[in-house]
Amino acid sequence: MRASATQLSSVRESVESNCNDLADKSMQLQRLMAHFSSSNRAVQGLADSKPGQPLMVPLTESLYVPAKLADTRSVLVDVGTGYFVQMTTDAASDFCRRKSTKLEDTLKTVNQTLGEKRRALSQIDEVLAQKMAAGRQQQQQQQQQQPQQQTRGKSG
Repeated sequence: MRASATQLSSVRESVESNCNDLADKSMQLQRLMAHFSSSNRAVQGLADSKPGQPLMVPLTESLYVPAKLADTRSVLVDVGTGYFVQMTTDAASDFCRRKSTKLEDTLKTVNQTLGEKRRALSQIDEVLAQKMAAGRQQQQQQQQQQPQQQTRGKSG
């Protein structure tokens, strides 16, 4: 079955929308990976600290309060959906590494699918361009034939 230019345009819009969604997903995954990498560095830094060490605790992005470190061997980890689990710093670091590895695997899959969709989009664009060129050529041929038929009709 041969698709019309209108049908191809519709498919193109759908594939382009998929590409945009996958690109957004890729960016979200990259942000999450950076978040877990940052968390892992923080946990490792905490493990090197000593109890009683002063630090600044963020209450918001721009509001901090001074505090003193009470425990350097244990942290509360947000494991998702608002649940926190108390872990040793080694376990928390391992948790962050595992999450990063899972996210990296997912990111590879998303980026591979995105590449396939972009190649498909490129192919659709090529076929659409060919159809448009063929349509223009056919239109030009028809326009050229019409004056010839009109002059024949007048001379006869």
